[in-house]
Amino acid sequence: MNDTFVLQARTPFPLEEIRAHLASLPTVRRDHWDDSTYLMTDTPELLQYALEERNADQAQFPRVIVLVELSPSRVLFAMQTREFETARAFARWVRSKYDVAVLTEHLEDITPATDDELTNLFGPLPKRRLTRVGFFRELEHGLPDGPSLRESMRDKGKPGESRIAAYLRSAPIMFHSLGPVTDVFTPKGDYICAPNIHTDGVYAWPEDLAYYVERYHVTLPADFLAHLASVKWTAPADIDTSTIELG
Repeated sequence: MNDTFVLQARTPFPLEEIRAHLASLPTVRRDHWDDSTYLMTDTPELLQYALEERNADQAQFPRVIVLVELSPSRVLFAMQTREFETARAFARWVRSKYDVAVLTEHLEDITPATDDELTNLFGPLPKRRLTRVGFFRELEHGLPDGPSLRESMRDKGKPGESRIAAYLRSAPIMFHSLGPVTDVFTPKGDYICAPNIHTDGVYAWPEDLAYYVERYHVTLPADFLAHLASVKWTAPADIDTSTIELG
């Protein structure tokens, strides 16, 4: 990982276009005392702290930010923090929009060694945390502080219930597990499924959630249902599980 690197323009950068993009980023601010420099963080709270520190002492920059220096010929990144995903996203944007070479602080050209995720500059991408759904506290594989299955049950189902169950079953399996899962209310009853965990890359749920949706008409979080509608009730065929983790 490099603490300082340069995106060198092969033709001059359109600075106003880049400045407009930077102005649209919520955790980036142009420096008050050097208008070619931007302060970049990953959170609004850290940005506010950095601005206060910078206002208190204009002789130096707070060491909790990524500094970005912009000129027609280059964009220089000086990383003074390990919270740099905003900077990574901006560097990827620049690289996708313009013809650039990637240089170290010693002006060594490392363009051929730089992948799309800029791993050699920022390190591996952090894993995306999935939101759990259906890990009811009554279930053996549920969460102690999870929602109540009993309180989520309804006497009658609502339109779209079959589409929900189909989506839950068709999404890829994130974790395969052995052993039978039975109805928690009739534990000596028929086999339902294995205790697998499915995911669509945004949410994760136990395999028996589809059963409880169909059998007991359990209600699910509104944001999860809105997500299903946004993807037109079609789960992805495959997920790269190396980029995700359970939240």
